[in-house]
Amino acid sequence: MTVEEYRKRVLNGQEAEYFFYLILQNIYSDYETNINWLSSAKKKIFPNDTNYHDSLGYDFVIENDFKKIFSDGHKCFIEVKSCGNDWDGTFLLSENQKLKKESLDKNKNESYVIVVVEHVNDHSKINLARIINWSKCSEILTLKNETFLATFGIDDVSSTMKASESSGDDGDGFKEVLRPQLTNRNWNEKRSNYDSGQGSQSTNSRRGSFNGKSTYSKKFSTRH
Repeated sequence: MTVEEYRKRVLNGQEAEYFFYLILQNIYSDYETNINWLSSAKKKIFPNDTNYHDSLGYDFVIENDFKKIFSDGHKCFIEVKSCGNDWDGTFLLSENQKLKKESLDKNKNESYVIVVVEHVNDHSKINLARIINWSKCSEILTLKNETFLATFGIDDVSSTMKASESSGDDGDGFKEVLRPQLTNRNWNEKRSNYDSGQGSQSTNSRRGSFNGKSTYSKKFSTRH
């Protein structure tokens, strides 16, 4: 991997995490303390928040997925994967991520979840492509080589869902927050702050929460 390729990979990852964070804000807008963003990607949004660690094997923690969007109501450790274009069913998995998942295998109240965000380079198409509850079905991913190239090979099982699906009790209501459309004006304003590193100064240092609502409008469109 070249320096430029690595740089692009890092930027794509930051973009995906930011997008996913705003989705979580839509879902848990009244329960900000339920969300814990723990990777260094949050530094541009919350420059005063030093509570991050990139070697944990996950990017976010949902203390209680009581809306049952990512699990069956468990505490969720969530790893965000990014893709510049259409997701081809593969992503790279680190040793830390694999070990973290394995450490949760005996705990039925905790889940290791991987979310895939595609089209991170095109804000008109950026999309939450897949939610994979790896703890619910270990065989859902095939790991190859020491770098763990993970290939998604099972489509219709309960441990995974597309962004067009929801396991929440409110049904279609959650579809609006899993694939929100961007509003150009709000997106550009937020991106200006994000790119310049002028993130919100009103932060909760432990949780990384911000005051105000998401910059995305709640309009859901399904892509098959």
